[in-house]
Amino acid sequence: MKNYEEMYRWAKRPEPIPDELITRTVDCDAVICGAGMSGCAAALSCVQNGLKTVVLEKWKTYSARGYHFGAANSRLLKENGVVNDIDPIVKEWLKVTASRVNEELVRKFLIRSEDGMNWLLDLAESHGIGAGLYGGQYRGPYYEEIIGTHYFDGGADAIVNMMLTDAVAGGCEVFFETPAKQLTTDEDGRVTGVIAQDKDGNYIRFRAAKGVVMSTGDISGNPEMMKDLSPAALSANSCLNEHAWLETGDGIRMGLAAGAQLGETPFPCTIHMMAWSMFTMHFLSVDRKGVRYMNEDTWTQGRTMTIIRRDPKHPWAWIVMDGDWMKQAAETMHLGGGIAWDFVFRPLNSTNYDLTAAIANNGIQDALEQGGDVAVQAETLEELADLMGVPRENFLATIARYNELAEKGHDDDFGKRPEFMAPLVKPPFTAVKCGGSLLNAIGGLEVNTDLQVITQEREPIPGLYAIGNCMSGLYAIDYPLLLPGNSHGRCITFGYLVGRIMAGVE
Repeated sequence: MKNYEEMYRWAKRPEPIPDELITRTVDCDAVICGAGMSGCAAALSCVQNGLKTVVLEKWKTYSARGYHFGAANSRLLKENGVVNDIDPIVKEWLKVTASRVNEELVRKFLIRSEDGMNWLLDLAESHGIGAGLYGGQYRGPYYEEIIGTHYFDGGADAIVNMMLTDAVAGGCEVFFETPAKQLTTDEDGRVTGVIAQDKDGNYIRFRAAKGVVMSTGDISGNPEMMKDLSPAALSANSCLNEHAWLETGDGIRMGLAAGAQLGETPFPCTIHMMAWSMFTMHFLSVDRKGVRYMNEDTWTQGRTMTIIRRDPKHPWAWIVMDGDWMKQAAETMHLGGGIAWDFVFRPLNSTNYDLTAAIANNGIQDALEQGGDVAVQAETLEELADLMGVPRENFLATIARYNELAEKGHDDDFGKRPEFMAPLVKPPFTAVKCGGSLLNAIGGLEVNTDLQVITQEREPIPGLYAIGNCMSGLYAIDYPLLLPGNSHGRCITFGYLVGRIMAGVE
């Protein structure tokens, strides 16, 4: 058995908070630790299923970000003629995660995501929030992205606000600026509640008859935990998660103190190609020495990690285009797509690819006007190399080789499809800086298919559940984009299910 306290300094158990410091006791059925996407879904589900519910949140309000919600099936998908077979998705999920996941949990999410998404669609409709289906998936041969991504007017913020508002209207009590500090257990090891501390320093005991749900987010605000559990996350150029400073692994550390099993490490992280340029598409990519080193026709996480591995101390690249790039992008978009390639709000069956090129061009023009090294433009390749700060000789040799392969109609070096191998000959020439931006480092407490946290002996810890980014079992290696938005999708699905499970509905 692993001794986490010996393995990790941050895993040392704190001294128990003495009873004499407790200023108040609150009795309830369910305590939800964290008011993010998964926590607010759980709170509403608990309330809807008759549980007296409390939410503890360390910040002044809820947290939400992003737009996409992935589900394998839903009524909206069926209305648009899309019915996905679960078995091939599971097979592909296992492939991209090297089978280092809980296959039962993966299958449960994909099957029950239809129930979770239909629940969310009904809620959104009752609030007048419109929903649509994303149609910008990757359409090439190198990896698979299925149609199953939903989006809502107002994005994730509108959805989380809606769920929390409904939960409060149903009787849920929310304690902001009151982070959970320690779990409480009985003599048999059952989790009976949690002790939290309010903004004035007062300790409050919350006794939960049905259980405590950890939905405290990931570890992206804790560099020490990232170094130990997800070192790749530290290689990102920036962080897209404005709430990262709040996500310091609190739920994971409390769970380990209660005897939980830590998920397999290293934790996968979500690093999208969104630092500097939000669009990289299929264009030539070179390193800071002016050298090409990859097939650019790939998924955003794959491209990001290739760039990081190429030069960990300088984890960025240049995207190089000529004066025809907008035409080339629009004409080939139907062959590619995906995050950092196509428009994130492309409706299903939309073919207005000129729009994506126009949006990308607006961003490039803004960067050029602002100056600096995010985007540079020149009438000659020699001048462009100087503006990029790359060796002329290397860069010109790279362009010559790329143009040779483009004219040949076959990428002998990396195998990129010939449709994307347009020669770089027409000025002005533009180079745009790109690199990975961290969204989260996903992993934490191991759970069973009832979302109960388990011990190293694989036994459930009674009264303790985990959902969202502080649970393990669904992801490994990298965040799988075969169902874009599946991170939000599993927050909704498992939040919906955990309330039903705690109430004994299932």
